[in-house]
Amino acid sequence: GKGDDGLNNYDMGVYIRSHDGTKANAIVLGGNYSPSTNTYFVFNYDFSDNDYVFNGSYSINTKVAIGGYGYNVGTNHLDGIQFLGCFTTDTYVIVWDEKKKKLRRKKAKKLTYKDKLLVWNFDKGCFDFANPLWIQKEEVADKYTLITFSDGSKLKVVEDHAVFNYDKQFFCPICSNESWGCPIGTRVVKYDGSIVTIVSKKVVNKKVEYTNILTKYHMNVYASGILTSTPFNNMYKVENMKYVKDEVKECKNLTLLEGISQEWIDGMRLKEFPDHILIAGIKHFANCKTFKDYIDMKIKEQKFD
Repeated sequence: GKGDDGLNNYDMGVYIRSHDGTKANAIVLGGNYSPSTNTYFVFNYDFSDNDYVFNGSYSINTKVAIGGYGYNVGTNHLDGIQFLGCFTTDTYVIVWDEKKKKLRRKKAKKLTYKDKLLVWNFDKGCFDFANPLWIQKEEVADKYTLITFSDGSKLKVVEDHAVFNYDKQFFCPICSNESWGCPIGTRVVKYDGSIVTIVSKKVVNKKVEYTNILTKYHMNVYASGILTSTPFNNMYKVENMKYVKDEVKECKNLTLLEGISQEWIDGMRLKEFPDHILIAGIKHFANCKTFKDYIDMKIKEQKFD
């Protein structure tokens, strides 16, 4: 909505819950994000368990990318809800060259839905290939963040983007230097299996064209050789780059998925997300009353061959 100061603010939310198996604990933070000041204002704080409710409020002033995360206190990993971040269109991704039978680099701007992208299969803990589910239409930004890694490789990010934090074993925002982000020294994973560290971050005030990609079922992609994705990929706890499925996760209220095509349900594995995660995802966006509204929004932003 429109803030009192005339800034364009965005509704935000973070869902936090315990996995200790004894209580249905929950913390829900609701607030808004002001892109012009890069500040996240929390206006509602609710703590609930079986018989206790606490209400209060506070605000923080820190860099936060537009998007949302759910953080599982008991298992120390993120439950992905949504993340809006992008990389520049001149970023290369790793694809499979069917004719030459080998991996090669391809600019994100030139990707098509026929391309087989190199991905990481967290179910099996190995490399795999997947076609794009969604390629974002190119847009223009006034600035980007240049991330440099210990092997000399670079990644240009607009707003922010989720990369696989090898130290924490989950996808988190690369531009953030907070404990839940990727401070300097954070280790990340490359397409050849090697581990590199983040050595610098620099904001460059220059217009750039950007895009984003989701791959079918696996959702992740190797951008500039670095394993990147969306926090939707944090759907299970990860150990040694493999999902630990020590609990059954499923959408029990299938009415939450009504009107969504099977391609998107399967491509984003929506039936594996608990109801409260899907509901929290809906609440992140103004004008989204159902999860279908969110998918429709992504389709409007979609680039087609």
